[in-house]
Amino acid sequence: MGLEQSERLATICSPRRAGDPWSKRWLPAALAAWLALGAAAAGQARVPGDLNDDGAVDAADRLLMRHLLAENIGLSDVVAANADVNEDGVFRGVDGAWLLLLEPPYRGRLLACAAVDTISTAEADFLLLISGLGELRPARYPAVRYAVEYRTLTPWGGAATATGLLALPGGASGTLPVVSYQHGTVTDRDEAPSRPDSTEGLGAALIYTASGGYAATAPDYLGLGGGPGRHPYLHAATEAAAGIDLLRAARTAAAGYGATLDGPLFLAGYSQGGHATMALHRELEARFGDAWPVTAAAPMAGPYDLSGTMLDYALSQDDYDPMLTVYVSYLLMMITDVYPFAPSPAEMFQPPYDAQMVDLFDGTRTAGEIAAALPSRLADLLLPEFAAAVQADPYHPVRVAAWLNDVYDWRPVSPLRMYHSAGDTVVPIGNAQVALARMTALGAGVDLVVVSDTMGHGDAAIPCLLQSRLWFDSFVSR
Repeated sequence: MGLEQSERLATICSPRRAGDPWSKRWLPAALAAWLALGAAAAGQARVPGDLNDDGAVDAADRLLMRHLLAENIGLSDVVAANADVNEDGVFRGVDGAWLLLLEPPYRGRLLACAAVDTISTAEADFLLLISGLGELRPARYPAVRYAVEYRTLTPWGGAATATGLLALPGGASGTLPVVSYQHGTVTDRDEAPSRPDSTEGLGAALIYTASGGYAATAPDYLGLGGGPGRHPYLHAATEAAAGIDLLRAARTAAAGYGATLDGPLFLAGYSQGGHATMALHRELEARFGDAWPVTAAAPMAGPYDLSGTMLDYALSQDDYDPMLTVYVSYLLMMITDVYPFAPSPAEMFQPPYDAQMVDLFDGTRTAGEIAAALPSRLADLLLPEFAAAVQADPYHPVRVAAWLNDVYDWRPVSPLRMYHSAGDTVVPIGNAQVALARMTALGAGVDLVVVSDTMGHGDAAIPCLLQSRLWFDSFVSR
């Protein structure tokens, strides 16, 4: 916070004199003006709780709310409409409670739900067969796909708009089992599950809905699909928030189609989706277990140990899959976007690539297109002094940021079974082995299924997805 901002805040927060006659007459007049300003702001983009209109809901807003409720500041110091935190059209004490004490009430609010398409059983059978998933035939239901828009959180705790997929089995009603599917790495926002041509969205609808009768949700994550901004890749907190809040919004949407998303809840995801599944499972059990008890979770081929296994592996390789270079670059861009202590692109990447990173990861290019624009070896992309510093210093800012997004150091209660290939050269199986050892040491009964000794990262996806789906079926009575 700069000197000018500090002085302004000090002026705003200075108490009125006890004898000031306005100290008792300010609130009624302010409320009338508030409602008028709130009505004028209706329909405009806004962030409930962002009183100082800086794009985030943070400590400064909470401080303003405290003084606002104490009648110590005027309307000119805040964005009036944004102080109606619970969006009921009135500013009152409960808004302060939401902002100061409780979880933002706008999380999981359904903003829009639009039909995308319906995959017939015949189409599903054909697509399952050619995808190597013939064991899941015959398809039992047509899969009706919807694009959902909803409210969730930014990395800094403010309100954000995100999108995701809801797939419902056509003709089914009542209480349905639910799978929250977390997709793998995509860099083009149009590859996210809610988009009509997304292979990730198609796969979720085929594997879980058409062949299994599950309702399926698949968050696009922040910054992908219809969400604004750059995607914060492998940011655990927002991966979890996007998944939780889509489940909430999907429950609301499904009720309009005669379905109830109160059945057994399963979590699954591959690659980045494995990381996101771990983050989601951890958050659900820590904070939302009563509303969303997890039946079983299947994280697959995920980089659970970012700060150790993944960074050490990536920085020690000389000849490996060029996609790893893309994924590490994507991670570094998240770190520099989210964490103020992180290095800038110019301090991490060699020229001319340092000046290209923002544009390369703007959400309009596929991973293949980005790989073609970058050297295949990290050693030819990263500044040597930066790479050496990260390798040598366990407290380097990049390692600290990665550690904040590790997702293995916790004790699951619900069944958790990891799937991985020992031949994976993009996300090495060491991630799962570290997670298995730590969770076992904490007293959890977790499993690791090695689907192959030789399959690479891409090839192992089908057996992982197939085996995990059949495992989920064992929990659901038919």
